[in-house]
Amino acid sequence: MTITTRTLIETMPASLCASHVAARNWGSYPANGAQRVVVDGDGADHVTDNGYDRAIRPATPADEQRWGDAPSAEYRAHDTVTGWQGPPRDDVDVAAADADAHNDGCAEQGGYGSALVVVRDGDRCVDLDGQPVWPSHGRTSGAARWT
Repeated sequence: MTITTRTLIETMPASLCASHVAARNWGSYPANGAQRVVVDGDGADHVTDNGYDRAIRPATPADEQRWGDAPSAEYRAHDTVTGWQGPPRDDVDVAAADADAHNDGCAEQGGYGSALVVVRDGDRCVDLDGQPVWPSHGRTSGAARWT
């Protein structure tokens, strides 16, 4: 992959490399202990030859907010079926807890909650990979609005 202006890099801490090499299995992010960071194009030196480190993709706005040096991000739980949105949060884990609580509450009432964590991208919602989150009624009105 060619390093672009800003790139999402996944690295394996040196302290974990030996055990992964011995197991002949790097596992998968995030359970394997890898770390992600957004770097400038000239930061390609972050990718080492340890057999794991790699450029993942050009950095999306969500990548910049989650792993980069962008200003503090706004996260929230968003139900893709009902359009319900939790309160804005500055911590992705708190927003994930909101989503889990919403989904659990729906299940207790015999329903199905489909909340996930979204990031503010202007007046629209994108998922943590920077992809638009579409409203339940379709794509004709554009991505779900941040309300």
